Amino acid sequence: MAASRPPSPHLSCSSAVTAMTRKSRLAPHGSAASDAPRLSDDALDHIAQHLAASLSDKIVHDIVDKVAAKLADKIGATIVAKLDEALAHVVAPDSAKQSASSTQATAAQEAPAASDALAAPDLAVSPLPPRVHPINKTEPCRKRKRTTPDDKNATAENSLDPCNDALLEALRPLTPSHVEEWDGWVEVESEPAFFNSILQRLGVGQVAIKELLSLEDWALAMLPQPVLGLIFLFQYAPHLDHQDHDGDYEQGDSIWFANQTTNNSCASVALLNIVMNTHQIQLGPELQAFKHSTQHLSPPMRGHRIGANMFIRTAHNSFARRMDQLNADLCLASEVEENRRAQARKRSVPRKPRRKESDMTGGSSKQLHEEQSKRHREPDVDYAYHFIAYVPARGAVWELDGMRIKPRRIGPLDTNDWTSVAGPRIQERIREYGDQENNFSLLALCRSPLLTLRDKIASNLAAMRLVYSQMKADDNFNNLVAAEELLVHVDSSAQLHEFGLDLACVDAAPIATSVRAQLAQPTFDTEQAFGLYKSFNTATKAAMTKYRDEFLAEAVQEDRVRSRQQDYTPALHCWLTKLAEKGFLEDVIKKSQP
Repeated sequence: MAASRPPSPHLSCSSAVTAMTRKSRLAPHGSAASDAPRLSDDALDHIAQHLAASLSDKIVHDIVDKVAAKLADKIGATIVAKLDEALAHVVAPDSAKQSASSTQATAAQEAPAASDALAAPDLAVSPLPPRVHPINKTEPCRKRKRTTPDDKNATAENSLDPCNDALLEALRPLTPSHVEEWDGWVEVESEPAFFNSILQRLGVGQVAIKELLSLEDWALAMLPQPVLGLIFLFQYAPHLDHQDHDGDYEQGDSIWFANQTTNNSCASVALLNIVMNTHQIQLGPELQAFKHSTQHLSPPMRGHRIGANMFIRTAHNSFARRMDQLNADLCLASEVEENRRAQARKRSVPRKPRRKESDMTGGSSKQLHEEQSKRHREPDVDYAYHFIAYVPARGAVWELDGMRIKPRRIGPLDTNDWTSVAGPRIQERIREYGDQENNFSLLALCRSPLLTLRDKIASNLAAMRLVYSQMKADDNFNNLVAAEELLVHVDSSAQLHEFGLDLACVDAAPIATSVRAQLAQPTFDTEQAFGLYKSFNTATKAAMTKYRDEFLAEAVQEDRVRSRQQDYTPALHCWLTKLAEKGFLEDVIKKSQP
């Protein structure tokens, strides 16, 4: 159904003025209409000119946008110039205050009629003054750049430019389905919050990643116990790995070990090499099924299964942004292209004839030394950073490097502190780099401190209830307890709920044998009972304080994870685009130049 064409706005204005004039003349004297002030001819002319100027401004701008794009470049500039002249004759200074959406709609509908007016001979006048735009007197706006046919053609060409398509692809929002469908892996920063989030997504519970600032005893003592594994980050250097002898490595069939067969997956491989060999960790159903299905596979096949597993890959890429994906794809494509060129150069260069032994012995010792040094020279390549794992399993401490074919047995597990066995090996690897590298990171996989503190709170409260139940018949003990204001209320359900406990958990909590033995002594009196009760109260309050601190620390880590997942690239791009359109970036560039 075709839309009917509305009447011309100029005709509508004149008709309205005529109707108003007639109404004022036909009204009887003495009526309300006769008392109202009549519009003078000058006022009517001013209103008509005001509306015509505003409408003409909108109509002419719409003509420029629609007609100039369709006409050839040869006559396009002339048409724009004609429109400038026409606009200069009709625009009034007061038109700056007139901006209504209805005017824009009317101008768009009047575009066909206005395009007919382009061919009118009265527009062919030259020379032409510049286009006049409404200007705000209080806050002057920037001079708008006139749109030429060349700009229109450039805009059309840019819409078909593959570079623009790549830019739009980079700015497209990344949805969870896009993360699942992407087959690549992104680099993971050595950040405890990120590793904790990956473990949670994998369904690994009751563990936490903590950062180690030193391998000294004081730093290890501050970790939540027990320590289940260590993750060491360093810059990969193949020339240093070649110095290790294969005899230091064992088959390690008794442990679960996977190779890294996919780019950027070393973080998840290191995590899996730890959690799959620790019986103190509860695995989720997906990870438990994966462990069962890969139990009898070789390390390379396990690594291949990791790279092809969408569940593990999605958890690994949970922090990925669109630009991270594009960078990973670009790096992989560049690596493939570089290998292809290297193979082509290798095939194109003819092989040199092998030197005879007599020639080698006839050469100088200096020449032989130079040739040997070339073989062991450090390659001029900026290698990426690499994660490896250290874990106690099957009576030994193991170094599990996904880039190695087999796991390396560091030493026997004959002490409770297995980190004292792994520490010297890590320090040895750091010393291999000398002064060339100092960017190392060490993370520890520990039992969740919230669980440890929760158990400690429940155990202390259970001991307090045991002491109180045994001494509740003693009035002196009851008076001492009532007089103490800083005691913890052991029967407060609300207070227990804050720490994930209830009365059933407190009743089932274990109590040390030494406490029961002390209560069973015949000489156990009221003062000793109150002292013991107060000591457990102090320990409980300390554990509650640490629990709250750890809970807040986890909340901060969750905020860190959410912040990393936010992608502000589209907003920044839109902001800079608007600044460029307004001409602000050009001013910034000019001011920044010397």
